[in-house]
Amino acid sequence: MKKISALIILFFLAASVFSAQLKGSVKTGFMGADIKEILWNKKGSDAQITSLLDWQTFYAPSASADIEFHFLNYFFTGVQGFYTSPFKTGIMKDSDYMNIFTNGSKERTHYSRHDNKLNNYYGARAYLGGGFYPMDQLELRAFLSYKYTYYSFTAWDGYKQYGNDPKTPMEGKIISFEAEKYYLGLGLGAQYLANEKLSLALKLNILPAISCKALDTHYRRSSPYTYFDLKNELAFDSSLLLEYKIRKNLAFSGSFDLFISSVKNGTLLQSKEKDTWLKASNPGGIKECSWNFLLGLTFIYEK
Repeated sequence: MKKISALIILFFLAASVFSAQLKGSVKTGFMGADIKEILWNKKGSDAQITSLLDWQTFYAPSASADIEFHFLNYFFTGVQGFYTSPFKTGIMKDSDYMNIFTNGSKERTHYSRHDNKLNNYYGARAYLGGGFYPMDQLELRAFLSYKYTYYSFTAWDGYKQYGNDPKTPMEGKIISFEAEKYYLGLGLGAQYLANEKLSLALKLNILPAISCKALDTHYRRSSPYTYFDLKNELAFDSSLLLEYKIRKNLAFSGSFDLFISSVKNGTLLQSKEKDTWLKASNPGGIKECSWNFLLGLTFIYEK
């Protein structure tokens, strides 16, 4: 990680000597997410879901900052980062289908619903690429990118309902879930100058995961910890950016970012005290759909 950071800094210093344009922006807005934590009964296309925890976040305050060098007319490099404030918003729904292991039936046997607190959700990305101009107003781009994300949630209070039993109220901390992921990907982009003030930019990025690990903690269980070692996650990242110049070196900016990822057949390890871990026979995975809607200012330096 230190080597990558040093290379990025050195590249920025070298790029600044030849830079035709330097842009930096700060934006704030809202983030939402739907992250599904899934356990299957086995591997394969005919696998059935035995447990599904659906972590939903609604409109949590979010902020981002980014900087980009565009140099020698055809090349660019940049870094981006976002942070979402801790916020008690949304719900978590926990559903189990335990009869699949006994008689094969697929009805839901256990259900609970809780308040979802987002503890942390942040990430950063660095990218490097080049472009060309099929027309004066349009630039087409291709780039390499490296991305890191981390999130953490905790479910509180709510109720549980097993089978046909009545609802039972629950209080306090129930479940938490956190994940840390690293990606290395390829992307395409386009920037269109509609007029001297208004510009639009689109980025599409395919991100295979280098590493994806997660931890589930059920605080009411005798063996509360489940560790996910998830390989082969594939993510899709897209961003739509609009900028409107109010002065030569200043523009209003707005962006909408969408992130989708999925991974299946990951290894599950369970522990009582985090000292020894036992491998579970069934696999697990994660599906995510998250978004950011942000407004702010872009500062532009050209030479």
